[in-house]
Amino acid sequence: MRASARSRVQVFGVAVSAFAAPLAALAAFAACSSDTKPNGPPPLVLTDEDAAKRDVKLPDPPDTALPPPPDSGGPTGTIYVQTGVSLQVYEPYSKTLKNIGKYTCLPDDDFVIDIAVDRDNNVYGVTRKDRFLKVDPLSGACSVIRKGTGYEYPVLIAFVPRGSLDPANDALVGFDDNLYLRLDLRTGAVTTIGELNPPGVANPYYASGDLVFAGKNGMFLTATPDFAGAPDAGDTFIRFDPKTGRRLAIVGTTGGYQQLYGLGYWGGSIFAFTTPGEILKVSPTNAATTLVKRVDAGPDAAEVFYGAGSTTVAPETPPL
Repeated sequence: MRASARSRVQVFGVAVSAFAAPLAALAAFAACSSDTKPNGPPPLVLTDEDAAKRDVKLPDPPDTALPPPPDSGGPTGTIYVQTGVSLQVYEPYSKTLKNIGKYTCLPDDDFVIDIAVDRDNNVYGVTRKDRFLKVDPLSGACSVIRKGTGYEYPVLIAFVPRGSLDPANDALVGFDDNLYLRLDLRTGAVTTIGELNPPGVANPYYASGDLVFAGKNGMFLTATPDFAGAPDAGDTFIRFDPKTGRRLAIVGTTGGYQQLYGLGYWGGSIFAFTTPGEILKVSPTNAATTLVKRVDAGPDAAEVFYGAGSTTVAPETPPL
């Protein structure tokens, strides 16, 4: 019997207090991955000539929502991941996590179940209690765009690139089991676009974890089968048409890895983030899955990662 996408909400919602152990460990992991800020140098005594030079107006920095990159001198990447109550950034080249901050707009009994990121690194989220949010990618602060009327919002969301559903802008979409939905960024309204499975198909699949735009490779989601004799080898990767939601190809299974509830794309690879704390790399060609890193959240950890997202214009240069 298949596990529906809604089951991830039910399991996750058994006890919000279960966040305490994994979050403490995850915060420690992220802290180890980030440089501490040293004390500043003593004030300088400037000559008149130096002071005049400092009065020259420098050009404004580029307008970007990306967090400052590490001082490595090499390439950097940005995949946003989240724990339900806080926003993180995974840097795929150095394989490090950075804590951004806790969500500020939610009551204690609610938590974020997935996030999505557009081409300009605007971050949106949906919650267990049917809230639709916009999230500050630099701080984790959030605002509620709309409160739904009960299980209105899908539990897995992502942006499709402009030209798919909107000629000028990225569009926010999601799946609720078989239904392919679109979310209005301004009003929060939800409309049905299509269905994942063709009518009367003998081997139906249903969305289960997350979806991601993987550049030149296309649009993918994780799914579970609902037919006799279905493979039991982890999550199933499916490539689908971003214009209609209809599945195009069963790419493969993830080799025993399950609960891939966060997906991002960078450097030609799909990265997956699981609730037990695994960071995986998934091939968009055949779904071959390898472990990149595991976040040890301790024996009492219930959930670690619970959603991810990346820009729709991520580069194709592979991480080293």
